[in-house]
Amino acid sequence: FSPDGKFLAAGLEEGNIKILHVPSLKEYKTFHSPREQPVAWLSFSPAGKFLVFSSDPSDIAIASIESGKVQKICDEHEQLPEFVCFSKQTCKMFISCAYKEHCIKVWEYNQKTGLWEVNENGNLILRHPNGFKVKVVRASFNCDETNIIAIANNCIFCWETQTRTLINSSANDFFTD
Repeated sequence: FSPDGKFLAAGLEEGNIKILHVPSLKEYKTFHSPREQPVAWLSFSPAGKFLVFSSDPSDIAIASIESGKVQKICDEHEQLPEFVCFSKQTCKMFISCAYKEHCIKVWEYNQKTGLWEVNENGNLILRHPNGFKVKVVRASFNCDETNIIAIANNCIFCWETQTRTLINSSANDFFTD
């Protein structure tokens, strides 16, 4: 749902995203994924003006709800990003993760270049306290956006958002995906 609850976005197998008015469910707009492949995940920006989404084989794109334009922004992932999530406070940052890549990518919009980038400290690697890499399941910003939290098989991780410094990690047998 859009933050104001007026729209519902649905990613479809044939590579389309339908934006529907709520509660009428009348179609407002349709977007196409860059290669017209199935859409895996989507997220509205905080003001609901943009939609970030992932699609096969390894694409991330951002669509403008108003203009209808779609911009492919990603060649960073080696496989399908199963999860994308806009910042809760700004439309200039989002995170993405692909299960087998063992990391979270923090994307920021560079106003000088007009491009979305993963900075040198924007790849947050998930390592079990024993040292081996673990597969990320989901990640999110906390409520005030000071931290990025990630869940992996039997582990939880917490980074400071500004510096991307790992603050803490916890490994437990009772965490499941």
